[in-house]
Amino acid sequence: MGLFTVSIGTRLCHLGASRSGALDRRGGVYRRFDRLAPRGIPARWLGLVWLLPLLVTPPPRPKEGELWFTLLDVGQGLSAVVQTRDRTLVYDTGPRFNERFDAGRAVLVPYLRQHGIGHVDTLVISHGDSDHTGGLGSLLAEVSVGRILANGPIGGRRVSVCRDGQRWRWGDANFSVLHPALDAKGSDNNRSCILKVSLGDRSVLLPGDIEAEAEHELLKQHRRSLNADILVAPHHGSKTSSTASFIDAVAPDYVLFAAGYRNRYRFPAAAVLRAYRAGGAIPLLSAEEGAIRFGFGPGARYAPEFYRKETRQFWRTDAP
Repeated sequence: MGLFTVSIGTRLCHLGASRSGALDRRGGVYRRFDRLAPRGIPARWLGLVWLLPLLVTPPPRPKEGELWFTLLDVGQGLSAVVQTRDRTLVYDTGPRFNERFDAGRAVLVPYLRQHGIGHVDTLVISHGDSDHTGGLGSLLAEVSVGRILANGPIGGRRVSVCRDGQRWRWGDANFSVLHPALDAKGSDNNRSCILKVSLGDRSVLLPGDIEAEAEHELLKQHRRSLNADILVAPHHGSKTSSTASFIDAVAPDYVLFAAGYRNRYRFPAAAVLRAYRAGGAIPLLSAEEGAIRFGFGPGARYAPEFYRKETRQFWRTDAP
């Protein structure tokens, strides 16, 4: 289209110049052709000033005394980010789909970069399943990581063992490991590293892939500590988890399901969704909402924010 336009314009100029006798004998280029072109806008360089905010505006981050919790949309897997003003925790890194594509490279690292995060202070790996560790290699290759907590060795990497009773504090935010116990036995799922994050009177519980057996153990050891405003559903909403007594003890306002769209496991199970609704919780699915964020703190927004709604384009329609 561009070449066609230039060709038509050149022919018209040839026609007008030949009639006025302004044709250059050396090759058909007109000495006064530049005079026919419109004059440029003066001081165009000043337009660069309007671009400066894009270069100097700092990325969004929590204010002092606030905390953001974001469940990322990584398909059939799990990855979440906890941010305070100057610290970052990542819980799991999502799945690996093939040798060239994983959730760490496609979702987690871009999220961290968008928020100006070049260092992760603490990385928690709930357990060794590939839908929770698949993005680990990409994360470590692109972002510096301080401490890694895991329930056991992860791909031969050096980690600190995640154990019940570990606690730390970042400003006003409190972090508590509730499971596994030092002598915990059972499946890798049931030895998931369970983390509770609190700020003020708000909290979120991340239970990894625990199932009914570990839920019963938690109820014996930490029933009073399980209550949380936000719960990431155990094992993506599998019917092997989320027992009635566990739901009753946590009593969440919101339950988040980290599961892929139309995944082959059919997570979350319909019975699990009904059980949470019966307990008064509002279910939110990453497959439907995209990334889901909550803010804790005096000036933060506790109501959920949905990535797909905030960045919705006119050509997008709701999934059937």
